[in-house]
Amino acid sequence: LPRLALGVITRRGAGSETLEQAGVASLTLDVMKRGAGTRDALALARTVEEMGASLSASAGWDSASVGVAGLSEDSARLFDVLADVVHRPRFDAGEVARARAEQLASFEQEKDESQALAGKQLARLLYGGHRYGVSADGEPTSVAKLDARALRAFHARLFTPDQSIVYVVGDVTAAAALEQV
Repeated sequence: LPRLALGVITRRGAGSETLEQAGVASLTLDVMKRGAGTRDALALARTVEEMGASLSASAGWDSASVGVAGLSEDSARLFDVLADVVHRPRFDAGEVARARAEQLASFEQEKDESQALAGKQLARLLYGGHRYGVSADGEPTSVAKLDARALRAFHARLFTPDQSIVYVVGDVTAAAALEQV
């Protein structure tokens, strides 16, 4: 089947956070998938599912990315979903609270995982008070303070034209892709 993958990659990620906001990149990208444009979380998930497509968003140390992939016959809808998620994420208070609670629960679970604990300790030893000394997902104390306002502000700093790269791969001509972008 003819497929199409498209997305946006930024030139900054979790490494651009302050220690006080450690985890904001990860939480921002998580919540961006939970509602965008006129679609709340359920409507966005349903739209992606109806196309048999996939939606991803993640933040690394030096970049963040949002991508959609599906059948090329759905290219207009794929571009529409990508545009909404990148340009118009909702950051609904309820979704932010749910994602924050999930991240905090993940920190609790990591307390029982020796490999995770060793990795965090090693990062602290190697990097001390530098941002790399704290997990890309942040720490319970920093994540607990993050709210929709903080995520909106980080999103506005991250997804700017001068710091973003758009990619389109698959069954599409360059001219057709440029029309959509």
